[in-house]
Amino acid sequence: MIKKILDPNPRTRLTMAMIKEDEWFKEGYIQSIPEDEEEDIHSNDEVLSINEMQHEAIKGSPRSSTLINAFQLIGMSSCLDLSGFFEKEDVSERKIRFTSNHSPKDLIERIEGIVIEMGLRVQKKNGMLKVTQENKTQRSLSTLSVAAEVIIGITKLYSFSFLF
Repeated sequence: MIKKILDPNPRTRLTMAMIKEDEWFKEGYIQSIPEDEEEDIHSNDEVLSINEMQHEAIKGSPRSSTLINAFQLIGMSSCLDLSGFFEKEDVSERKIRFTSNHSPKDLIERIEGIVIEMGLRVQKKNGMLKVTQENKTQRSLSTLSVAAEVIIGITKLYSFSFLF
């Protein structure tokens, strides 16, 4: 189905109506819910932090082979983000996904350094980074909230070592 969605020929490519009628689409899609503005950073039980992933993979436990559905797989790819087709995005909410050759530790450190220079508050927990700034003036009650999460797409632990 993904091959048909990504078909460059508009005549043979699947339309949105065809996708929405497919059993596969109806069964696995869960609409994302924006996180609330709580102070603590919460992580999904199914998502492991970088350290937990490495530890679990080394132990060889069954949790290291967590199953994901097609929408989660597409969501992890910077070039295959299809959420705009299915959800109405708020004007003030933007999502940016990108890929990098840098290590997760380097990415988090760089983001944290830039944010601290800007005078924002940083919280780190379970491999996630949360940045907040509250505008405390009398006239404006605006708030900036940014959450960053680094996800490793392919690791050296398995049969893809020839790529590294």
